[in-house]
Amino acid sequence: MTYTLLGVAFILACVGLGIRGGNWIGRPWLAAGLAAAMVLAQFAVLLSQ
Repeated sequence: MTYTLLGVAFILACVGLGIRGGNWIGRPWLAAGLAAAMVLAQFAVLLSQ
């Protein structure tokens, strides 16, 4: 259930950024930052169990 919530939150964040738009959305550092945040969130969930 927790992983599902993380997945939904990640998708909503990506959709929100896509709706907002702008030139900075297409930059690689944003994609890398989102991926790193998702990995850290999953790692934190694993450690808390």
